[in-house]
Amino acid sequence: MGDVPRISLPAKAPGEALFYSIDFTGDLGGATITSRNASIVDGGATAGAAGGAGGFVTALIGGGVGGGEIIALYQALTSDGQTLQCYVIIGVLLPPT
Repeated sequence: MGDVPRISLPAKAPGEALFYSIDFTGDLGGATITSRNASIVDGGATAGAAGGAGGFVTALIGGGVGGGEIIALYQALTSDGQTLQCYVIIGVLLPPT
């Protein structure tokens, strides 16, 4: 994962699909986000099309394996040519027994 920042967000159940957001506002300077993307790197999950407003990138994350974790890469392309990135780590809860 190199020098790309990582952040852990609240866990979800394997059957849930929840919206998760990253705030890139502090990294924008005077630029704006022109394109947003979220993709699953690991964890047997799915990511819906990324959206958001202002400095935020938001995606619907579903699936995952109980007791594991999902790793998603969120990206924001900016009006001044930057590509801002952040790995999102989401724990996946074990199903109730």
